[in-house]
Amino acid sequence: GSSGKVNITVSSSGNRIGSLEYDIRPVPSPTIRLFNGDNAIDLQNPFPFPGPRQLKVRAIPEPTFAQTMARDANFEVSAGEVRLVRNDVPRSSVRISGENVSTTSLLAEAQAGDKLIVIVNEVTRTNFQGNKIRSQLNEVYTINIR
Repeated sequence: GSSGKVNITVSSSGNRIGSLEYDIRPVPSPTIRLFNGDNAIDLQNPFPFPGPRQLKVRAIPEPTFAQTMARDANFEVSAGEVRLVRNDVPRSSVRISGENVSTTSLLAEAQAGDKLIVIVNEVTRTNFQGNKIRSQLNEVYTINIR
């Protein structure tokens, strides 16, 4: 998570060959994208009633990081909530834990004109050693239902 510099020195049989200084860059935050199955949801246009039946909330790594550090670029949304909102009043909600979100109970109550508010609170990155590193987020997305 921190940035700075690191100095690497190379030696051979105790004889110093040289050293180089490198910048340490923090891991870039992923981009959150919403999908209905494998199709990206266009948040600028209302979603057909009753709403996305196979809602997936994905944490997409920054492309350069994903390419250069592929074994460290495994992100998933590990905490959040999806709320069904009607006339600016929350009706019900389900928790997010992982990519697939069960919206069945929300969509059973949905009406045309409602909104699904997707709140992402935490993303977890699994590094090449299998360690899980949690990062707090506060991102909100609105899916309007027509």
